[in-house]
Order: sequence, then C-alpha cells, then structure tokens
Amino acid sequence: MKARAAIVILLALTAALAVEAAYAQSYFELIKASWGTSSSEAVVFPGEDASLTVLLRFKPDERSDKAVSILAKLELPSPLRTVGGEPRGLSWASSMGAYEIQAFTFNLHVPSNAKPGSYSFKLSLNYRYVEGDEYPGEEVKEVFYFTLPIYERSELSIKPLTSYLVKGSSQEALFNLSCTGDAPLLVTSISASSTTASVVGVNLTAPTLIPSRSSLAVGVKVYVPLTSTSVDLELKVSYMVYGLQRTATLQASFPAIEGVKPLSLAALDYEVVPDSINTLTLKLFNTQPKLLKEVVLRLSGEQLAVMGGSRVTVDEVPPLGERDVEVKVKPSAQADSYALKVEAEYLLGGEVYTDAFTLSFVKSARPKVSFSSIETSKAGGYVYVRGQVINLGRGPAQYVNVTIEAPRGLKVERTSTYIGTLEPGEAASFLFTCQPEEPGTYLATLTSHYSDEGGAWYAETRQVQVFVEEAREVKAAAPSLNELLLPLIALSVGLFISGLIIGRYTGGRREA
Repeated sequence: MKARAAIVILLALTAALAVEAAYAQSYFELIKASWGTSSSEAVVFPGEDASLTVLLRFKPDERSDKAVSILAKLELPSPLRTVGGEPRGLSWASSMGAYEIQAFTFNLHVPSNAKPGSYSFKLSLNYRYVEGDEYPGEEVKEVFYFTLPIYERSELSIKPLTSYLVKGSSQEALFNLSCTGDAPLLVTSISASSTTASVVGVNLTAPTLIPSRSSLAVGVKVYVPLTSTSVDLELKVSYMVYGLQRTATLQASFPAIEGVKPLSLAALDYEVVPDSINTLTLKLFNTQPKLLKEVVLRLSGEQLAVMGGSRVTVDEVPPLGERDVEVKVKPSAQADSYALKVEAEYLLGGEVYTDAFTLSFVKSARPKVSFSSIETSKAGGYVYVRGQVINLGRGPAQYVNVTIEAPRGLKVERTSTYIGTLEPGEAASFLFTCQPEEPGTYLATLTSHYSDEGGAWYAETRQVQVFVEEAREVKAAAPSLNELLLPLIALSVGLFISGLIIGRYTGGRREA
C-alpha cells in the first residue's frame, strides 16, 4: 500500500511539473523597447510626457495557432507614472497570428524630480493560447524585463541677437545657438527663410559641434527692401543629441529702420604695421539725440590678434557726440590686409540694441621714425645729448628734423638738426650741445618731425634726463724740494754752458 501511494504521489508531482513547464514556455519574443512610437524614437528628459513602445513577436508551435485577448501590464519604476497618475500602464491587443509583430504603447509622465539615469521596467503579458480553432484556449502568462535611459535635458536654444535691420541694404541678422545641457549637440543642417526679405545665405557650415553649455553666433545675411517696415525670418536648425535627430525652429520679426544706425563706428587710421603691437583708436559716434549707455564691444580679428582682452566697455556716449576707445592689435606678418570684427551691444531709450561692424585695415606704407641709442655725456662744462633716429616704417620719411626743448637753466647752442630723407631701415645721428647754468637734474624733450610722400606730417617724442653735478674746487699743492732740485740743476748747467760759448766767441774778437 505504501509503495502504491508513493507511486501515486510521484505521478501527481510529475503531472504538476509538466503543467508548470507548459505554462513556463515562452511564445513571445521581445524585439525592442524604446521611448517614442514604433515609427519615431525619442529622447526623454525629466519634466515631460513620453510614449514608451514595446515591440513583441508571437512565435507559436504551429502556424495555425494564435494568441487572443492579449493584455500587457507595464510596472513603472518610481517616480514614473502614467499620464493618469497610475504606477502601472496597460495596453491591449485582440489577437496575434503566427510571427506577427505587435506594438504595445504606454503613455507616461516623467516628473521633473526624476534623476537622469537608467530605469528598469517589468512587462507582464497575459493572453490565451489557441491551438487551431480550439477556443477558448489556455491562459498563459509571460514576463519581460528591460531598461531605458532618462537623459539630462540637453537642447538647442535659438535667440536673436540683432534688434533691427536697415532698409535698402544687405546685412547680417545675428542669432545665438546655445546648448542648454551636459551633452554636446551636433548641428547637421541650418536654413533660413523670409517672406519679406531676400535671404542671401547663412555663415555657418554644417556639421558643427556645439560643446555642452556653450554657444555660438550665426549670421543670416539678408537684403531688406526699401519698402519694408519689418522683416520676418524663420531659422530652422537640425541637430543630433544622444544619437537622435532633432529640430529647433525660431520665427523672429525685426523692425526695418532707416539707414542711419544709432551707433556708428570708425577707426582713426586704417593702416597697421605687421608683426608689431599697434594701438588703434576707434571712434564711437552717437547719431541719436538720446544718450547711449552701457556700450559693450566684443572684438575678434582676421589675420590680427587682439591684445589685452577682447571685451571693451564704455559707460556712455553723449547725444550726437563721440567717444574714443583704444585697442591694441598685432597684425600677422604673412598678410597684406586685415579685419577687425566688432559686435556692439548698448542701451538706447531703455531698449537693447545690437550692431555688427567690420573694419578693414591694410599694411602700412607710411614712415615711422623712432629714436635709438640716446645718451648724454659731459666735458669741459658742457653737456652733450647724442643719439640716432631710424626709419622703422615701410615708406621714406621726408624732411626729417630733430629738435630739442630744454628747461630753464640748460642752454642749448643749436636747438634743431635737419637730417633730410630717411629711407626704410636707414638711420642718422644727431648731437646737441648744452651748457648748464647750475647743477641739478634737467628733463629735455627730443622731437623728430617728418612727413610721408603724401604730405602728411608726423612727430615722435622722447624725453631725456640730464644730470649735472656740482663742480669740485681744485687746490694747487706746494712743490717739494725734490721736485724743484732737478729743474734747478738743469737750469744751472745750461747757464754755465751758455756762458762758456759766449765768452769764447767774445774773447776771439778782441785778439783780432
């Protein structure tokens, strides 16, 4: 009896395990789980609604078998919820045939407090497995696990930098493209269109990488008709982030004003000396009867380097007035022409305006006379100031004249020295003789005056310090006996010999 009971229990356990094995058999294959829809994947960030799509394929034992009443339950990790606020999402399909693929989509909400990272999901599938036409079929349950990422928000932001456009001219409307997140953006294409102006082109070549949390300026060159009162521009930028393609679009409208801009910018001189530091004087003109305030200039150069910082600020430019700004640049020795680009931002009447200027410069052909090897010396109560002037420019210096201006107490015998013409690289010397009236330190000013071939006059100034010491009194020392003895002996011997000679000749004449 005991043996028979054991056999019955063993058969029951075997049948139960067979049923469990039958239920554990998987008829569905998880092909893919992704954010977005089956036709368009998406990138999900905290603080937005999103669709999650799971693609499943039905793989029955026989081609005539099918799955019916398919219910997919998606358990959501915290803090994700469905759009309705539930922790579990549901999706349903009536039936699937052999090897058919079905998309199960869930509409979710990713709250703003969701941290970027990888999230795990559990998908439970309940359905009836029907063999041929044997309804209602067996109930089957399958479970799938997968993970999906939620990214740190990284998007492309487009903002206009230009506040107005000028009628009847071609100009650039500036836009700022910014990456707002930790992931870099790759701009793959950019286009601009307008119904009120002619778009000439865009000065950005794709593909262009925008690093995380950085920006770049893009100029759209347009021609504004004289009849326009405003210009509508649409800028469309396609970019890739996290390997997916996205598009950002901005529609902007700019007022079209008359040809005079509130701020005008010009250089005092448009010639520069290559491979040396040049000081450029930029003149800011306010063309309006209102005060320009908080003027910010951002500088960049082509074939020249901006020295000492690329940002210059000016507190204000008076109404219908001007201000001068000095900028130091170093032009390349390998170029003949140069450009200084200036982006200006300022306040006028409480509104922010932006302008863009390009100043063109050429290699200087004018002379440049500089002082060299200046030194002072003293001799016999006079002070001498000597040195050289050399033409470091690229053109001949004509009518070169060096003058000296001395302070009171230092008399100059001749205050100018005319040199004439100095060719490029040629040098000439000068010398000034001064007589100090009393000891002390004097500051003399040397100036070289010269002109170029066009008749323009230039001047170079250098100051020289002259130090005159008080003259020391020199006392004569009494000679010693030894010092006098030798001259006295020599004098006595000379007189003795002279007497003998005179006496001889005198005595001879008396005998005769």
